Amino acid sequence: MNSNEIHLLNKIEEKKLEKGRPSGIWISADSLAAAVLIESTLVTRSKNYYCTVEVSGKYARGMMVVDKAFIEKKPPNYTIVEKVDVSLFERMLIWAAGGPYYKEWVKRNCQELNNSE
Repeated sequence: MNSNEIHLLNKIEEKKLEKGRPSGIWISADSLAAAVLIESTLVTRSKNYYCTVEVSGKYARGMMVVDKAFIEKKPPNYTIVEKVDVSLFERMLIWAAGGPYYKEWVKRNCQELNNSE
């Protein structure tokens, strides 16, 4: 995404990007989680799993463990988001930074797509 808002965010987090993300890719998990709560259509693929916070030291003390292998044989209690509509997320970030309302952009682009068919 090439916008003034993202360039500003990248400058703010430059040190973190240099240390933790050598590729320079900016990922904001908290923003993404909030966006999913606001706009559920952002999620394009998800799966349900049993998850728990492991406190005994059996697997990974103090971390959330996702039972993708179904070892515990317990019913799913979390939905894990695996893929999102990146374009919509970008529009939501711009909206959050004071840009145009993201749903208007989505509606306009869907109409343009339908008209071009």
